[in-house]
Amino acid sequence: MVTDIQKIHERQSIIVIDDYLSKSELEKFQKYFYEKVGDVFGNKMEKPSSRQWFDCWDEHKFSDICKDLFLLSSQYFDTSKCIGYEFWVRKNSRPDSWHFDIDEKAEELGKTSYPVCTIIFYPEVSHLNGGRIHIEDTIITPKTNRVIIFSANVEHFVEEFTGKRCGILILPREISLIKKEIFIEDCD
Repeated sequence: MVTDIQKIHERQSIIVIDDYLSKSELEKFQKYFYEKVGDVFGNKMEKPSSRQWFDCWDEHKFSDICKDLFLLSSQYFDTSKCIGYEFWVRKNSRPDSWHFDIDEKAEELGKTSYPVCTIIFYPEVSHLNGGRIHIEDTIITPKTNRVIIFSANVEHFVEEFTGKRCGILILPREISLIKKEIFIEDCD
């Protein structure tokens, strides 16, 4: 379901979609997600944030949801030239400051490479105090089963928070200097 927030922010290229999955699909995904990653407060996932690189149609433990979100984003952004995507899981973590989603390895080489867009899906948000995402001058509160898609070269920030806040982030890229080997987490 596309919310009124999307209609307000279409000109700024911020899309917010609530109730992305049906109730039964969400429950099934949450169960699968926690089996693979661990409960938001559990210890199966050793780090509060992890990332991997995948070619566009690679198979991995979250490839179905990634492909669905990738296709969803293509309704709003041109992903036709994408070669792959960065995939992040954030478990009760956040970046430390305002930032742009850039290819960090390219930056180390003195180059700037932005993704086509940023896609965030929240499989679970509960008892949240703070934790809102600031996308330039727009503030959006995360909630369970919400998708946020926004332009790549937009500075954003996440407030400090308490409670559960788990997000999946996908950064589709046309060109990337990222190599699969640099990621510390194996997705298989």
